[in-house]
Amino acid sequence: MRRALILAITASVLTQALAVAHLATKNEVLAKVKHDSLRFCSGESIHCEYSVSATVEGWSALALEVVTGPDGRKGYPVGGHRVYLYSIEGELVQEIPGL
Repeated sequence: MRRALILAITASVLTQALAVAHLATKNEVLAKVKHDSLRFCSGESIHCEYSVSATVEGWSALALEVVTGPDGRKGYPVGGHRVYLYSIEGELVQEIPGL
């Protein structure tokens, strides 16, 4: 009886430990925003610069479009940015296009 109780408690503790949500790290969110912004930030002379910040609700990531001219100069188009909001687990919640 005692052994069964110990096994039941151990199983319960393990189940709860496995059910705890994974909290995303800044590097994980950075990798996700780079993936989520591929259609927006890819091109022959277009790439993005990224910024990731923790918020109360999760993560906020900014993808800033950068256009490189033939002379190597960088340009930042008006409205060429997007904000990606992620949960604390690193799941995309919302994408907000630039104005």
